[in-house]
Amino acid sequence: MIMVSHDRYFINKLADRILYLTPNGVESYSGDYDSFVARETVKTEQKTESAGHLDYKEQKRLEAEKRKTLNRFAKVEDEISNKESEVEGLSKELENSDIATDYVKAGEITDKITELQDKIESLMEEWERLQMIIEESGYDI
Repeated sequence: MIMVSHDRYFINKLADRILYLTPNGVESYSGDYDSFVARETVKTEQKTESAGHLDYKEQKRLEAEKRKTLNRFAKVEDEISNKESEVEGLSKELENSDIATDYVKAGEITDKITELQDKIESLMEEWERLQMIIEESGYDI
């Protein structure tokens, strides 16, 4: 299936191959949108560095991108830790003998745990994507 879209989230979730139209033709990239952007960023950095210098605006843009990526990485790690703590607390609450007999409350807690676990899974995917970008870009954590 071929999709054409400007919706980056949509492309990131569904695409497993990106065809990038350039003045010189079509370039094909395996993977999702975020890995495509990471590779393009690394290629741009390498081209700029190979030219012997970075212009001021490009250097500032790269520094800002690096800060943004590292800040988001730290924030995602904190969110994962907080969500895991919430799941642990709810699991302990679920083990309480009073709640075990109240199936409505037990169901609510179980639903909340499932919701948190889904969010943790989503955050872990983002964490892995950011980790890959950080490694490919050579950023120090």
